[in-house]
Amino acid sequence: MSTQTHNHFKFFQVEFKNNRIEEEAKEQLKSFLNGNDIIAKSVGIEHLDNDQKVIICIGYIKEENNKTFDVEVIKIGKFEGYSSLLSLEERMNKTASSYSNIICHEFFIDEERDLYTIFLLEK
Repeated sequence: MSTQTHNHFKFFQVEFKNNRIEEEAKEQLKSFLNGNDIIAKSVGIEHLDNDQKVIICIGYIKEENNKTFDVEVIKIGKFEGYSSLLSLEERMNKTASSYSNIICHEFFIDEERDLYTIFLLEK
């Protein structure tokens, strides 16, 4: 698992409205991810309910990069208690099957109890 090890982190404060991150912020993320001096290894996300923002953290190594990365935030469904975990797991698996090369993922539940995932993708 040494291919995922990393020791550098970059934080982004991002508007999260209408079930999505703002396009300008996504472009800033992609610009960072696809710089020629880092390789992304992980992604983290935390939702700030009252602010309608998310904090996204990219874990990376400093190394010359010839790969292309992207991030996607997707609504999976409602968290209706712990008994809904199996249903959410199935929806997460179905959603993930439409993407190739998922490097890392994270999820959060918003104030409406909607569950979202963020995928770090190698393109």
